[in-house]
Amino acid sequence: MWNRNDLTRRLGIAWPVLQAPMAGGISTPALAAAVTNAGGLGALAAGSLPPGAVRDGIRAIRALTAGPFAVNFFTHPPAAPPADDALAAAAAAVGPFRAEVGLPAPGRPAPFPRFEDQLEAALEEGFPVLSFTFGLPSPGVMARLRRAGVVVLGTATTPAEAAAVEAAGA
Repeated sequence: MWNRNDLTRRLGIAWPVLQAPMAGGISTPALAAAVTNAGGLGALAAGSLPPGAVRDGIRAIRALTAGPFAVNFFTHPPAAPPADDALAAAAAAVGPFRAEVGLPAPGRPAPFPRFEDQLEAALEEGFPVLSFTFGLPSPGVMARLRRAGVVVLGTATTPAEAAAVEAAGA
């Protein structure tokens, strides 16, 4: 059949459909499980989640499906926190629009969790597929994932990125 290929067999899915992991609350464990239960590969968007929420998300997906799913991480180095004057300028620029729709003034954004801490939590829970965005896992992380039997998928937006993802072993 057209839908059976090396990728679907390796991932253990019926259809070559991979749910986009969208950080920020749009992708939920229920959505990931629904995609998996329909024969695709659901995904937990873990990029902005603290380690405890990564654990909770994996547990929630497992409660809803016995099928395979991915956990998606941001693998870029942590960014420096924004300067206070830059935050104040941004808040002033959008302040009138926020007030118009009844939104409160924003606070200081929380820093993104460290990939290594998120990954440790996920590995303790166990999961079948890791996908990554915004960088590459280190060779040590890739070796650890291979030893754990995790299939690794990478995101590329240019041919050069695709070559780097392939060279990394994803």
